[in-house]
Amino acid sequence: MQTRRLSIAFCFILAACASAPKPIVQLPAPFPLVAHDANVLASVRIDVVESGQGSGVIISKNGLVLTNEHVIRRAGSSAIIVVIKRADGTESNFMATVVANDPTRDLALLRVNGLTVGSVVSFADDKEVNAGDPTYGIGYPGGRGPTTVWGKVMTVPFFVDMRPAEPANFKAGLLVMLPANDGSSGQPVFSATTGKLIAVHKLSLGGGEKSVLVSVVEIRRFLADNNISL
Repeated sequence: MQTRRLSIAFCFILAACASAPKPIVQLPAPFPLVAHDANVLASVRIDVVESGQGSGVIISKNGLVLTNEHVIRRAGSSAIIVVIKRADGTESNFMATVVANDPTRDLALLRVNGLTVGSVVSFADDKEVNAGDPTYGIGYPGGRGPTTVWGKVMTVPFFVDMRPAEPANFKAGLLVMLPANDGSSGQPVFSATTGKLIAVHKLSLGGGEKSVLVSVVEIRRFLADNNISL
């Protein structure tokens, strides 16, 4: 396996944030997307009042939602709302509170008040992800969705160090060929062959055609560090 280091200058981040988002066009997937419909129902939009939007995923039946720390970083006293879109197209809004956050891994865990679900995503094994594997992500770019995109794993593991621009610094990342846009942060990414969660989206590279992900390895470490058992 190949390890690479990602070092991004602050000016590059500012330029990327200032660029206009490109539309993501939904096309027929080039391969079967295992467990896709169930994973769509577990994928959510996160609205931070007066701050912005992101994506997330339900990981437990008692309403725990995983997303990026930077999605809720500037929430302060603002309300965090998790929006769930049902199979019939209707939306339900739930207030959420922060259970744990980790700026270094860029992960945050929310608890959605009053939410109970019948099924949740399954985590891939730590060593189940390899270069060349087909993947798909489900998120809310531009606040719209759920939108499905697909691609393949390019580099695993992928080392990310964005200091001093931001605190993100984790060794078990993934680089994937997967389009993303504003609002895709925190979206779940799944193995197309097993339907299991392999990562969450962190940032885009290459004009939005490549994505840096926080892998299931880092997600498991984050949950263990915060004594969260699923």
